[in-house]
Amino acid sequence: MEQTFYASFFLTPTQEAASLVYLPRSFYCIFMTASQIIIDSWNLCKKNAKAFVPYIGALLGVSILTLITDILIGPVDTFDQLIKGLPFVILAALFSLVGLWISLGMITAVASIKKAGSAKPIRTVLTYNAKFLWPVILASILTGLAIGGGFLLLVVPAIIFSVWLTFTTHAILLDNKKVVESLKYSKSLVDGRWWEVLWLILAPTLAFVAPMILIDKLGIWLIKVITELSIAAAAIGAAVWSINIVTALLILLISPLSSAALTLLYLHLQERK
Repeated sequence: MEQTFYASFFLTPTQEAASLVYLPRSFYCIFMTASQIIIDSWNLCKKNAKAFVPYIGALLGVSILTLITDILIGPVDTFDQLIKGLPFVILAALFSLVGLWISLGMITAVASIKKAGSAKPIRTVLTYNAKFLWPVILASILTGLAIGGGFLLLVVPAIIFSVWLTFTTHAILLDNKKVVESLKYSKSLVDGRWWEVLWLILAPTLAFVAPMILIDKLGIWLIKVITELSIAAAAIGAAVWSINIVTALLILLISPLSSAALTLLYLHLQERK
């Protein structure tokens, strides 16, 4: 149904438009699909904001604990410092694992809302997703090795592999694929439409990350102005901390949108397979 809509939308362009634009019709279909994914992601998160609040709150808590742990670890310049800070390093790794677990929950929530119209409570989702945590980690390691191997050859193979293997986590989480099977399945979704999928990944990412980039640039400019005015180092430190906090909060707020965009794309590619 959706594919038919995108195709029929541009089947009969006016003669004037055709004379001005010489790009293939497939380009317009891809552009419309990207726009629709961005709009659908926004609407899904907006209409179901309450469902994502627990995930954002949980990620915020994990981020704060990770920050405190990083401060406690401090600089590690010697082996003795590493040994003393090892418990905190292990703690930081556990927090990262918990953060991944929560992020997987958002993917499940998006898919549930898309398919069933609502999401289950976060506790139910996280309990269900616990069995997928290690397969996802293993698949991520294999994906990283493949992309890293691509970089050893040339940059281009690494980019190709990264697009091929984008949906391994979704395949494990939403379709109960095994680790190696998820890699093959992700590639099968991309085969024959690599450029299209690349654009459909990049477009929502750029759309949702743009505000964060703007604030970051403004922050860099503000720090430069403060430095040029020879304002106290404490003021510079406060500005840096403020920018980091705002950026971190934006990342948390954007995380449901990013999860929604990639998950909706995964479901869209499945429908077209």
